[in-house]
Amino acid sequence: MRELAVLAIALILLGLTGYLIGLLHRPTKARSAQARSTRWHGVAISPSGNACDSARRLWNVRYLSKEAPRLPLADCNRRPCRCRYIHYGDRRTEDRRATVPTGYARERRRGHRRALTQRRVL
Repeated sequence: MRELAVLAIALILLGLTGYLIGLLHRPTKARSAQARSTRWHGVAISPSGNACDSARRLWNVRYLSKEAPRLPLADCNRRPCRCRYIHYGDRRTEDRRATVPTGYARERRRGHRRALTQRRVL
């Protein structure tokens, strides 16, 4: 009988320890909110199956999270609104720096001019 009580207490302590360890390793809301609070965090509206026309027009348009329209949209005529936000790490859909005509793309193709052996004409 005494061994059974000791075994029960050991199992309870083991379960409690596992629970506390699980709490330490679980991502909290503060951590996930911090991950989304980057400077360029973006969102897009994901319209539901019976979404209003304004939500369908805004589908696949990315906004900075601070500038995104609030849900439900002002002219939404579907109640309850089931539209949601899709979260992105960056508002931009592509890296546009490679297409800017600064000459950088040309140097990437040819190699940097300082790498050439004869830079100066004597």
